[in-house]
Amino acid sequence: MDLSATQPAKTLPAPLRWDVFCQVIDNYGDAGVCWRLCATLAARGHAVRLWIDDSAPLDWMAPGATQGLWPGVEVQPWGQAANPAVLAQCPPGDVWIEAFGCELPPAWLQWHASQAALQARPPAWINLEYLSAESFALRSHGLPSPVMHGPARGWTKHFFYPGLVPQSGGLLRSNAPSGRTDWTDCDPALRTYAPRQPGQRSVLLFSYPTAPLAALVQALRGQHQPVQLLVAAGAGQQALAQAAGLDAQEAGADGLAVALGALHIRFLPFLAQTQFDALLGLCDLHLVRGEDSLAQALQAGQPSVWQIYPQADGAHEAKLQAYLDAIGASACERGWHAFWNAGAHSPWPQGLQWPWEAGPAWAPSAPKRSETLRMQDDLCTRLLSLVHRLRGPAPGP
Repeated sequence: MDLSATQPAKTLPAPLRWDVFCQVIDNYGDAGVCWRLCATLAARGHAVRLWIDDSAPLDWMAPGATQGLWPGVEVQPWGQAANPAVLAQCPPGDVWIEAFGCELPPAWLQWHASQAALQARPPAWINLEYLSAESFALRSHGLPSPVMHGPARGWTKHFFYPGLVPQSGGLLRSNAPSGRTDWTDCDPALRTYAPRQPGQRSVLLFSYPTAPLAALVQALRGQHQPVQLLVAAGAGQQALAQAAGLDAQEAGADGLAVALGALHIRFLPFLAQTQFDALLGLCDLHLVRGEDSLAQALQAGQPSVWQIYPQADGAHEAKLQAYLDAIGASACERGWHAFWNAGAHSPWPQGLQWPWEAGPAWAPSAPKRSETLRMQDDLCTRLLSLVHRLRGPAPGP
């Protein structure tokens, strides 16, 4: 007898309406994280409104997003969140996401606090924080923060910290295939911008201008095998061009390729987020900046070095060390991170090895870390779990 037929069907949680708030401070990282979250939620059947104060990065990051061509995601200017006429036409959201501590417009709070339905059941209000492996992040993850003042007085926010361990908020996941993919299987545009040759190493560079780029170029030129340096668009391109003795203006030309002996430098245009993710899986080394790029590089399964954003009070140093401790970084990896974060004029350290030269001290650990992270629930899954727990069952009639 088939007992499964007598069991009640498992009811999946109903799709939710999300309001994600993003203020773009600099370097596009805020927009990148928020867009990845919105696209992932929409792919799981949820309805998402992204309120953003600078949508220009989405034109290349997610082509068609601002025109409404991504099912499930609606992009709205930040200022419209304070427009009563717009708010009156927006069904109230089930979840509010404050990305990186941005504060919601007072008019938004005032309007929603006046709605009887929300007074009975306020939205799950999440403060999405920065990725960190520091101990305070684990202690603070999921903690409530009661709202003591203003129109939303009496409601509660909850902290959500992305991280590398199961007790944290996890990492957002890419839609690109995991592990190394054959170069010819990727996006045709990537084959145009990065036509890999047999026997050639590929290094992806996505950096701030403060990276030691001159030392990097000199070291790459001294390699005994051909190396392709793929330079992602952004402020680092101009700095790399100057470090290599090239015309900085020419560096802005999409797909420009320059040969310096065995080193081939290719300047990439701004890539869609899905293209950038795919490119990560095709390179032998990632030199990345920003938290979203680091998260995706770790999950791509190739050796990665993180250029952390420097802070005036030096807080970034403890954050970097906590990250290295969390991944169990080898001495070779720590040496690379020390060099890569030492400033633009840092010389090449004596004895520093490339990951393909370091043997078991580096390269083999990258796919193992990727597999460990992919075996954990991703950030979206953990966020949904918290939201459903906070919302509880729907109130009765």
